[in-house]
Formats: sequence, C-alpha cells, structure tokens
Amino acid sequence: MEVLFALFIVTVVFFMVCSVSVWAKKQFLMYREREIAKRTAEGIAMRIEVNQEVPKCYNGFDVHVKGGIILLKKSGREYRFEVDQWFSEPQ
Repeated sequence: MEVLFALFIVTVVFFMVCSVSVWAKKQFLMYREREIAKRTAEGIAMRIEVNQEVPKCYNGFDVHVKGGIILLKKSGREYRFEVDQWFSEPQ
C-alpha cells in the first residue's frame, strides 16, 4: 500500500512539473512573439516614413495600417503600435 501511495505522489509531482514547464514555455513564446511584433512594426514604420508600399503580410503577421496605428494580427492575437512612437523628437 505504501508503494502505491509513493507512486501516486511521484506521479502527481511529475504532472505538476510538466504543467509548470508547459506554462513557462507558453509565456516565453508569447514574449518572443511580442518582441518580433515590435521589430516588425518598426520596419513597417520605416517603410511608411520613406513612402514605400506596406505589404499585407510581413514576418508572419497580417498587417493593417489605419491612420497612425499599425495593427499586426497573428493566430488570433492583435498587436497595436502607434507610428509616432518611432518618429518623435528626442528629448
């Protein structure tokens, strides 16, 4: 009976560690995607500055430019950036 209880405890701990690992990986990937979106928005802002055509899809993101806002969509998530944040005067 003690062996079964010990096996149960080990199994529970194993699944807890696995779930924490999966959660941490998901958080890391979300952070990484956000950083890629920032760099993509910066590239799009540079294209807008020199009056180049903005592609509809760039670095895996669907790109929409509305007024002064760059909207990037990927896998149901949206990232919103203002064009002015890259062109403001240094203070």
